[in-house]
Amino acid sequence: MQSIRVFRYYQKLLHDRPYVVQSVQTVTLMSIGDIISQSCVEKKGFSQINYYRVAKFGSVGLVLGPALTSWYRFLDKLQFKSLKFVLVRKIAMDQMIFAPFAVGSITSLVSFFDGQTTQEVKQRLQADFFTILLNNYKLWPFVQYVNFSLVPLDYRVLVTQCVGVAWNTYLAWKLNAEKT
Repeated sequence: MQSIRVFRYYQKLLHDRPYVVQSVQTVTLMSIGDIISQSCVEKKGFSQINYYRVAKFGSVGLVLGPALTSWYRFLDKLQFKSLKFVLVRKIAMDQMIFAPFAVGSITSLVSFFDGQTTQEVKQRLQADFFTILLNNYKLWPFVQYVNFSLVPLDYRVLVTQCVGVAWNTYLAWKLNAEKT
């Protein structure tokens, strides 16, 4: 019974303040991804987790959450001449437009938050962008197929970020691998 009330409260907040809710949940789930990266992938003990790094990585969600919310609303409003390939077109647009934007933005923001210069950020993008983007294409088209075909619009960012815990674990590891 309590879980139903919590879910209804979440729905109300999501309806009343979608950008705030999507930001908070994206920050939270990106932070969890970095904690998993540090503890499970990098094999740090819980007492050795760098919470400053967690906060920096998680704060990217302040940009990514609202961007995803706006993007999904934009895709949902698109009218195609033929409904036959609407899902394929949405996935293609997501992967050709939003995925490169997200990979570039996350890589750049994490690098800037680490105090790197513009030149160092450019070098980081040259070194990691295509590897991360190619790995993106191994996971996200299928996730977005399910997301766009089965999930109501208001819950798509949540689904993306839940799956994104594993993706964020990879990103946190990849973007911090040279520093550890």
